[in-house]
Amino acid sequence: EHMGLYTPLEVLAARGRELDAVRMWTAARERPKAEYLVKLGLYRLAVAELAGSSVLREKGKSVAQLLGVPAEAMQDIRAADPAPESMECIRGLLNCGVRVTGQDMQDISSLALRWGAAETLLTMTRHGTLHKTLKYVKTQLERTKTFQDGAHVLHTWKDYKNMALDLGKDVEDVRVALPKTLKTAHDEAAKSLRARKDRELNKRVARSADKLKNLCWSFGGLTIRPAVSQEELFQEGETLGHCVGRMGYAEKMAAFRTAIFFIRREKTPDVPYVTLELDLEKGEKIQCYGKHDSWPGKAVDEFV
Repeated sequence: EHMGLYTPLEVLAARGRELDAVRMWTAARERPKAEYLVKLGLYRLAVAELAGSSVLREKGKSVAQLLGVPAEAMQDIRAADPAPESMECIRGLLNCGVRVTGQDMQDISSLALRWGAAETLLTMTRHGTLHKTLKYVKTQLERTKTFQDGAHVLHTWKDYKNMALDLGKDVEDVRVALPKTLKTAHDEAAKSLRARKDRELNKRVARSADKLKNLCWSFGGLTIRPAVSQEELFQEGETLGHCVGRMGYAEKMAAFRTAIFFIRREKTPDVPYVTLELDLEKGEKIQCYGKHDSWPGKAVDEFV
């Protein structure tokens, strides 16, 4: 009596789509638009429609209107058969006035790009066409096996661009904007920024240490002095197996919010022994630990 309701189910079943039969049949009755999607060859969108993850708008007489795209784009969309996430990406680009060819739609679909990718792709098209941009993404995927998918490439590129701007690079130059090997360029930029940050941080830590130099003293075979660099804090933490080299202690000391002191044996002043954190406002001990956050002993307690 209602053969139309079964049409999308038969087609989707023939294509090997897995969806509980009873739920799909019920959904087909509640969501008759799925039948139109199947007839147009938009099988992935039809499955999503039946599963309750619709990308269709509530109002519209044609499928193009329901999808929110120009009617002339429908033929290419049908050929691409995009998943819902990729459809949102395609729709976003079209609504921004970008020329999206049939091949572009197929590339977006095969790369499984989502709605959030549209904005990044739009930015990248300043250096060429969308086709060239998608080709660049595919090339990076082939060149660097650590990239999980196209979205991972775009996220890395966005991160790289922000770092390049911070480093004062000319991102309008296509050779800078679209480096031959994105992963390498990204890692080098991150390394350069880290080095710059470390240099600036070390200067500020050294200034804080200079304010604390009158607290350097020795007694009973022990000596104490403030940390003078981020590298020293890192080495202290690595040697003693605690977190002073991480967790933002260098930044807090640079801002003079806390003070980190190294307690050493006078005979071996360069060998990490005990680390002290002092509250500068109250002049009180916050924490004082030896190796692996152990109690340093009565002698150190008395010294502190």
